[in-house]
Amino acid sequence: MTAKTRHNRIAAALAGVVVLASVGSCDRHPGADAQGSSSPSKSAAVQAAVPQSPKPAVVPAGLEPLVGAWGRTDAIYVLEIRSISPDGTVDAAYSNPRPIHVARAMAARGDDAVTLFVELRDLNYPGSTYTLHYDPARDVLEGTYFQAIQRVTFDVSFTRR
Repeated sequence: MTAKTRHNRIAAALAGVVVLASVGSCDRHPGADAQGSSSPSKSAAVQAAVPQSPKPAVVPAGLEPLVGAWGRTDAIYVLEIRSISPDGTVDAAYSNPRPIHVARAMAARGDDAVTLFVELRDLNYPGSTYTLHYDPARDVLEGTYFQAIQRVTFDVSFTRR
């Protein structure tokens, strides 16, 4: 399989994950309950006053290797994958070494690849994206980086930190 064919398959798989994730979301008011009512309740006030212990993260099967800190091999950029939701949504952080806002990140497991898509939206990063795949034999993330300002795509790789 050529690199271009693999890149196109990865991009198509990630696009499908993004569509499925967006279909499942809803835009209720932040204080709304399941029926859409935003009236406060006594039990909610009591729950807010009691410290909650964090729930252990459950990473979807096959996506576990993505979790952790990754350093780009050609620069000081660090991509941290904190957790992955069952729908493929990734909680990620990115720095160069200062933090850069991650607008969205998605992970997917296909027939022959684990893929990761990360979109950056910040000063000097107006929609720059990473489209990466995980190579389990070498424990690396490889793929492309689209630099939105220059409109140029680079081959990149990340190693585990």
